[in-house]
Amino acid sequence: MLFIYPKRGYSRRYPENSNKNDYIVFLNHNKENTAFTDKDRMALSKGLREHGVSGVMHLRSLNKFKVGITFDLPNNANMFLQNKKLLDQLSLRASIPAGDTEVSAVDPARLLLSLGAAPHPRDTAHGNTALHWAILARNATAISTLVLYGEADLEVANLRGVTPLAMLQSSAESLWIGAKISDKIKERTLLQSRRNIFRRLTYDKKLRWWSVVVIPFLAFYLTGIILETAAPYALKALLLAALLLGMCCWMVWGCVRYLSGACGAPAGWPACGAWVAWVCANALFHLFWVSVLTACQLYLVVCLGMTTNEQLNRARYRHFQARGGRSPFSRGPLHNAADFFQCGLCGLLTPRARDWADADERPMLDQFV
Repeated sequence: MLFIYPKRGYSRRYPENSNKNDYIVFLNHNKENTAFTDKDRMALSKGLREHGVSGVMHLRSLNKFKVGITFDLPNNANMFLQNKKLLDQLSLRASIPAGDTEVSAVDPARLLLSLGAAPHPRDTAHGNTALHWAILARNATAISTLVLYGEADLEVANLRGVTPLAMLQSSAESLWIGAKISDKIKERTLLQSRRNIFRRLTYDKKLRWWSVVVIPFLAFYLTGIILETAAPYALKALLLAALLLGMCCWMVWGCVRYLSGACGAPAGWPACGAWVAWVCANALFHLFWVSVLTACQLYLVVCLGMTTNEQLNRARYRHFQARGGRSPFSRGPLHNAADFFQCGLCGLLTPRARDWADADERPMLDQFV
């Protein structure tokens, strides 16, 4: 609900002692009923970067006429509201809800909790807790206070069997509910479906934290195991390449998921999250060259039956010249793969082990010299 203030020169600001988790600024075009286009959003992202606007957490479209910028601190939001040069340059006007700013006292819910009030009791008429009523009133401040500070139960049902979690799930992506509460909703929802590990990695912060801590040590451990095994060197190299490819794919997937949720269209990723976008581009580059290098090496060894050195210098070797540049050691792709990996494919193929440094194997080369 918005109020009109008759006092001239009045400007709405966030209180510096506010205990909110995020601070939203709404943006509209100066000209009424003018929709935001992708070009407008890119110009806004560029303007935020050029003018050094700090503390931006999210930039989202609320509808076709309005976008919302979420800041981390009240001072950052207030500084943006006073940045008339940027707003005039983009022909935009900024506003914030009066209910979030016209506060002259402490948060009543937090005051009651600090005095020992319990958020768990339910009323006798409907079985609602304080969190139920806060959600029905769409009081974002009370919801944040009860969930984050009062540890209110999200899964207690009222007389109709409705839980606060079920009431909030439909609004989990809404801007008014706040980023921290939205994350809480997603985490609790995923706890009800533990089978899907990928969805838990997307939203479960604890699992993501442990994954970030453990995976590098696990990668080093697996690398050591691969190098210490008695497997052929070719198989070791393939396993290490597969491990590197898997790590690159995982990094690219995580960067894309983050940038898609936080920045929207790919065109705005470098301006919205420059560091994450650079990590994503670096991982894509490594993924590309490792994939190409692995594919080329496998093609040479499996399909052509030669090494890189032999392929580059086959015109100098008589045993290659005698066969028109083809390898005299090739037995066909399947047998070449069996020889290279020393794997018989459950007895279907017979790998041939040869040591060309052995005197018994030299006559095979001598016939081409």
